[in-house]
Amino acid sequence: MLVVIGGAILCLPLLRQRNGHVTLSNTTGEVIERIQIAVYRQEFVLDSLGPGDSRTVTFRIRGDSHYNVSIRFSSGRSINKELGYVTSGVDVADTLLIEETGVLLADHTGPPR
Repeated sequence: MLVVIGGAILCLPLLRQRNGHVTLSNTTGEVIERIQIAVYRQEFVLDSLGPGDSRTVTFRIRGDSHYNVSIRFSSGRSINKELGYVTSGVDVADTLLIEETGVLLADHTGPPR
């Protein structure tokens, strides 16, 4: 739908709020005590993710960004990783695999990586 306001043409679908979804999957054999994930000034904390379990976080896409992920395992071991890409104006759905040695972007729907 096009709308004319004061001589300017606006395309309303471009103005709608964009959302992102990121699924975190624990592929290790260890319980994860805590996951912190940040994307464009939004931070989410997930507690207790068992081996083979997954959780999905939904966030608003307010601008270009990426994921900052901090993971603490029950053993005390930790992983910190920056990965992925989120861009304003496009919905995104990603899957992050938490592995023994790090975090991997396994599936991506949205702008090209």
